[in-house]
Amino acid sequence: AEPAVRSWLRRTVRRKACVWTQPTPAGTELIDPFHSLAEIKRLQGKPACEFNGAEFGAVLKAHRDGLVKLKIALPESVIRELTNEMESAYLIEEVSEMADAWNKLRKDALAGAKAALLPALTREAAAALEREASAEIRRTCGESLWRRIALAPWKPDVRDHDQFGDGDDVEVRVLAAVWGPGDPPTTFAMLDADGELVDFLGCPNIAAGGRTGAAPARRQVDMDRLIKFIIEHRPHVCVVATAPGQAHACRALKEGIGLVIGRILEDHARAIPEEVNTIALHFVDDTIPALAASSNAMRTEFLEHSAEIRHAVALGRYIRNSAAVVAALAAGGEAKALNLGPLQDALTPEEKIGVVERGLIDVINQCGVDLNAAVAHPWQQYALHYVAGLGPRKAGALVSAVRGSTAGALESRDALVSELDALGPCVYKNA
Repeated sequence: AEPAVRSWLRRTVRRKACVWTQPTPAGTELIDPFHSLAEIKRLQGKPACEFNGAEFGAVLKAHRDGLVKLKIALPESVIRELTNEMESAYLIEEVSEMADAWNKLRKDALAGAKAALLPALTREAAAALEREASAEIRRTCGESLWRRIALAPWKPDVRDHDQFGDGDDVEVRVLAAVWGPGDPPTTFAMLDADGELVDFLGCPNIAAGGRTGAAPARRQVDMDRLIKFIIEHRPHVCVVATAPGQAHACRALKEGIGLVIGRILEDHARAIPEEVNTIALHFVDDTIPALAASSNAMRTEFLEHSAEIRHAVALGRYIRNSAAVVAALAAGGEAKALNLGPLQDALTPEEKIGVVERGLIDVINQCGVDLNAAVAHPWQQYALHYVAGLGPRKAGALVSAVRGSTAGALESRDALVSELDALGPCVYKNA
């Protein structure tokens, strides 16, 4: 076909192609009126141009899961309109035997062109819709990830800005709490300003229910133990993980910690860090810390500690350096298990990892990485993998070069080239 004809047909197909879906027996059983795919269960000739990317992604997901049958085609009325337009453009208007003979040949040629072009262009339109759907799903998943990793490090509300600044220079100590039903116990992990584990405490009864029998006495024992723990370590903030399905228990735990902090304010005011007026208390989304607790990096670092302690450590690190925690998940492959939205299953594992890595590259290159901290504290080194111009191999070589230097740390960024010769000029400029 002539390029102009093909272009006209392509635009028409993209504008007027429609989508039909019909549930399979499995889809009929699974997709009830409250299911997330209920809206696309029985589509009858919905114009493809009216789909947004995410919506067509739901159709594709249902089709790939065997829940619906999918048909993308031009309605008969549109095919008749196209035929009439093509005939009006190519047929001769004269009335004669010769004109009729030529018109017959031209109709046959138009019919052959339609038979060859329309199915091909319909498949092309379907492929374009699929690409747009994939791009939109990657975008929405990326936005979901961004909200979890583009988090500023928690800083305290200092009581005297003239003396302590705006809180950026305070060496924040974090107490992280993860609720447990008793076995395993509710676990507290105390982290220093560098995110390293200082101490931990198990309190099996601090959030236990019951107001009769031995429960109140046991709860009080755990609260007294927590008071001594906080007085000893003087955290600036206490964070509580929001465990899925355990909202009531987590609220009870937070309320119990709030009572402990209140008692410390009344009876042991000197245990409050000098930079603040009180110990802050917050809920933190536990999606990423819970996954990080079972990652290879955390298991290697805390071989002798329980999963609950690893979980609490990951929670405390997350509020101080969320990108480094997610970078460790990406490096170990566990990031594929992140929940990035209802349509994430429409992406391949490689596409999902690509979304995570793209988000990490954006965040880390906007915020930068403290190289000395990364050298001194291995859990922060994974963020170096996503610095522009580096990657796992060069980041590892860079850390080794700094660690093997005389001082074991850098006084300036220029020392990477001038003293250590750890980076080439191009990589240095990119990083």
